[in-house]
Amino acid sequence: GARFLRTTLTLLLPGSLPAMLKIVLLPVGAFAAGADWARIGPWNIFDDQNGKGEAGTLACAASPAKNPDLIYAGGQNNGVSSGIIKSVDGGKHWTRNSKGLWDTRILGVWLHPDAPTGNHVFAGTHSGVYESTDGAASWTLCKETAAWGFVTSFRAGLIGGEPYLLANS
Repeated sequence: GARFLRTTLTLLLPGSLPAMLKIVLLPVGAFAAGADWARIGPWNIFDDQNGKGEAGTLACAASPAKNPDLIYAGGQNNGVSSGIIKSVDGGKHWTRNSKGLWDTRILGVWLHPDAPTGNHVFAGTHSGVYESTDGAASWTLCKETAAWGFVTSFRAGLIGGEPYLLANS
């Protein structure tokens, strides 16, 4: 399994992000004043008055660079949270994928860089880190993180030449 190190400070240096992650810079004015925004989802997680469903408040999302149609997202919503939701069609349709995820208040989602297909996923919650190795079909609490409390972000790193997953809380 993954080896974890809890951090309280995240320092990003140029070139420190895994190659599978993309950073997109938009030009000034890309979202011009008065431009219309269209809501594309996520829908169909919980029922709402229009029958489309709502997913609650989303706080984070992750998508593998080699498969941008695959999106994992999560958040929290005043006591009712969806847990991890997943889209395989670029956000047009969503499913709730939280089997074994007992704390559904999601603060961070991260894809393991050694799994470019996007099937190895970590979720930061208020009660530690959960891991899925089957594309979010099932989740297991990483027991060594249970006492950490909330985990908001992740990074891959080396300590003494050994790979670690750095989790920020």
